[in-house]
Amino acid sequence: MDLQTLQGITLLLLAVVGLPVYIRILYIFISRPVYRCLECYQIMIQIGIVQCLIAPGAFMQGLMQLLNYDPFGLASITIKSYPAVVRTEALMSCVLALNRLKIICKLQYPQILHKVCLVVIWIFGVCFCTSLFVLSPSLVFTTAPGVLVPFYDQSRPLSLTFRQITSTFLVATCCLNLLFYMIIIAYLAYLKQRTGFAIKSRRERSIFLYASIRFAFDITISLLLTYRPFGDNSIGQFLLSLGYPFYHMALTQILYIAMYKDIRRQFVPFQKKVTMVTTIGVVRKDNLSSFSRAV
Repeated sequence: MDLQTLQGITLLLLAVVGLPVYIRILYIFISRPVYRCLECYQIMIQIGIVQCLIAPGAFMQGLMQLLNYDPFGLASITIKSYPAVVRTEALMSCVLALNRLKIICKLQYPQILHKVCLVVIWIFGVCFCTSLFVLSPSLVFTTAPGVLVPFYDQSRPLSLTFRQITSTFLVATCCLNLLFYMIIIAYLAYLKQRTGFAIKSRRERSIFLYASIRFAFDITISLLLTYRPFGDNSIGQFLLSLGYPFYHMALTQILYIAMYKDIRRQFVPFQKKVTMVTTIGVVRKDNLSSFSRAV
């Protein structure tokens, strides 16, 4: 099996399996007040919605590689969501890191700042994606059969400049995210040394660990795609092509299911409910009989 076929099968599986799983997890978050009423989960829900938008592009790219042609040009159209999703999700992850910084370090500033940031980020994401259509053909981000990694068409006048600016912006966003987590880690180390304090809440630990792992994976893929250390190596190109689809359509779901027992328990919607039956013996004066009552 060549790499093109393997990529096609992998992308189709990630989209077909990963999207329904993610939608189920988001439904659990949205439907339960214990999650949706907390700002950190509100941010995580919005991140999830953005990440789901990469599924159509991954599916059509996988189908294109298997068929060795782009049916109705759908892969070239849906793949344009990739750059917008990646940068929008990175910015929202910064807001999540800022939320963790505020909670853990007990910073005092209006919480509405996070909501304003999220509104601006949504507007940015829509404008970014729209620009890839409006500025065509001067700016083209596309894919093609046999080409493993989606690319900016360097023959178009705006493509190179746009790629350089947006790549620098993405790396800067990741660095800002890194700064937030370094401050959190330094603060926790300071507290532990001075007072012996440690995060005891399982929920807080889960959120922090989830965000940290996603950040590490995100910045690694961003740097590899920006600086391309593998050059034209086919194996390197293959792994890079699966980086973001795996990150958005598999890694996040795996982390949620692995770290949240409540999500694991509710993930299958129609589980048999276990009814506990307690037998109570009652001694009566007249006949010393006993009876059982189910509760």
